[in-house]
Amino acid sequence: MGPLTRPEGLAVGERVRFDGQVRLVLAVSGASVTLSDMVGTPRAVPPTVLFANDDWSPQNRPTASARSVA
Repeated sequence: MGPLTRPEGLAVGERVRFDGQVRLVLAVSGASVTLSDMVGTPRAVPPTVLFANDDWSPQNRPTASARSVA
């Protein structure tokens, strides 16, 4: 496991990769992040588990260069 970091502004509606699947963020709180797989099954995950997962990554965030163009 690498260092634990929380992405800036994780929000409802974003897509993230977790446990080998792309999932939709349904809810975010201090105690859990609720994710839905592509068939709609919700799963609440503690943020520490989500962000420490080796394959976790945001999937639909604009890159720094795309943000600077907008």
